[in-house]
Amino acid sequence: MDTDVFCTEAIERQTYFDTRNIRVVYDIAPVTPGHSLLIPKRHVTDAALLTEEEMLEMLGLVKLLRVKLIPFFNAEDSYDLIIQVGKYSGMSVPHIHMHFIPRHKNDKFQVDNDKLYSEVAKGPAARRLLEKTEYSRIIGSLRKEFRYKGGQ
Repeated sequence: MDTDVFCTEAIERQTYFDTRNIRVVYDIAPVTPGHSLLIPKRHVTDAALLTEEEMLEMLGLVKLLRVKLIPFFNAEDSYDLIIQVGKYSGMSVPHIHMHFIPRHKNDKFQVDNDKLYSEVAKGPAARRLLEKTEYSRIIGSLRKEFRYKGGQ
């Protein structure tokens, strides 16, 4: 597993929405348009170690992303939620996080949905990273859509 990039200051620049305990960032190598990560601000490596408050906020954010992110990326009313725990699960960063992956009618995983999970398990380093300008443009648009002004 790599180092914990979710506990660095850089993650704040990638955040487009947050709550008291959870931040939402756009994946640097999205498997579908809209692929976002819900990350606890507190360093925690296992979903079972999340506080009840953190769990409730994370699930509340799923509802918000369903309402705002799905239409923003013109996705269908479908999405995947993925949490990986431990090195044998494909977890690439030693900090628990949930993938919110909007699904599109003709995305490349429609023929074989299991390929989505193997693609996520590869980690961002093995997928196509977005160019810095493209990533910044998406983050700016998402911050505007979510009316994000900075950390809570």
